[in-house]
Amino acid sequence: PTASETAQSVLVQAQGDNAGLLTPTRNQDRLESAPAVSALVAANPVVQAVAGARGLFYGRDEHGAPVIAVINAIVQSPWLLVSTIEVEEAFGGAAQRELLVLSLPVSVALLVAGLLLGGWQWRARRRESALKDKLAQNMQWLESAQKAALVGYYVYERAGDAFTLSPMAGELFGLPAETPVARVQWLAQVHPEDRPQVLAALDDALRARKALRVQYRVVDGRNERWLDMWGEHDAPSVNARMTGTVQDITERQLAEAKLGRYRAALEALVRQDPMTGVANRRALTEALASEWQRAARSNDPLSVLMIDVDHFKAFNDRYGHLAGDDCLRKVAKALTRTATRATDLVARYGGEEFAVLLPGTGRAEALAIADKLRLAVRKLALVHAASGVASVVTISVGVATLQVRSDGRVRPGTQVGAERECEELLHRADQALYAAKEAGRDAVVAYAEPLSESAEAGSAEGPTPSPPPPRST
Repeated sequence: PTASETAQSVLVQAQGDNAGLLTPTRNQDRLESAPAVSALVAANPVVQAVAGARGLFYGRDEHGAPVIAVINAIVQSPWLLVSTIEVEEAFGGAAQRELLVLSLPVSVALLVAGLLLGGWQWRARRRESALKDKLAQNMQWLESAQKAALVGYYVYERAGDAFTLSPMAGELFGLPAETPVARVQWLAQVHPEDRPQVLAALDDALRARKALRVQYRVVDGRNERWLDMWGEHDAPSVNARMTGTVQDITERQLAEAKLGRYRAALEALVRQDPMTGVANRRALTEALASEWQRAARSNDPLSVLMIDVDHFKAFNDRYGHLAGDDCLRKVAKALTRTATRATDLVARYGGEEFAVLLPGTGRAEALAIADKLRLAVRKLALVHAASGVASVVTISVGVATLQVRSDGRVRPGTQVGAERECEELLHRADQALYAAKEAGRDAVVAYAEPLSESAEAGSAEGPTPSPPPPRST
């Protein structure tokens, strides 16, 4: 008896080439006769036992099932003990154990791999979440920086002829953000005076595939803003997009305009006499050089008047410096009111001396204007008890004129360079002023030009000769 379902043991005795069973098999209750197993069934362990096989070997039972057999001879008898068990039963548990042993490390490996994969995925999710948070933070910083700098960005799709604006760019243009905006709709926001320039710049950039840079105004309701627009193509293809930025430069434009006004005002102050408000000597020198060049090109006459307030030192000594300053201001105002042409320039030359530049004015007309100036100062009726000329403030005027020659040259033209020519003209006006003083003051005297060409030619090669006695009007 055994717990095995297939194990059995039988006694066998040889019957010729066949094998005879002496005990019943597992499936028989008793042996009614000694059955014989044919020798033709060579794989049967009983036949192999009769054939001389001993020990442990494989075979097949009477049902053809593979078995493991053990054959032993019984000492001092012709009997043989044959024990068999089916292979499946014998090794079934071992196979399961082997499978279990083999599956254990595989399961452990799979478990470890799963844990590693799960850990990697967890870390990847954490990293992805951290990157998303960082990206959101950077985008928030970028949006804050754009708002602080008033900078937005845009994308122009050439195929769709439409703009896509960032929130800040949409706010600057007064258009919806992050949705396609047709170019016509975008162009409608541009100031009407700037639209041709902006459209030409955009078309030129698209046609030549070059960077876009243009400044223009946009109108949103009643608000007018200056924008600086920059863009470039992101690929060489024909339908490539143009990406760029747009910045509000209104404050910069206003500051530059204000700075320009300040600069102009400063330039004016640099060329203005602070006490009298008329031009100063520097402004006179620059204007004289410019007008001399114009006269040389157009053959127009050019005259200069040198003016001196008569006995001004005596006026200061008698009435004081404050009264003297007020006197100069009133004289300057009278001169300005009289020399009213747009090209006329009244300047304070220094101290109590003034100069008047008269472009396009010949000698006779200059003399007439000079006399009008003299009379205008007399009409001020500024009391001057210390004057030896009159009871009121008077002026003396010297006149010098560039005369146009028949050959198209101007004179005095004997010195080299515009600067020396201008100095010569001022010098002659000053000499005429000196002659007016010598003639008794409150007078107008014109510089007497040399009458002969030989005398003029002589002055070109040597020092300027002393002028003849001036004539007083």
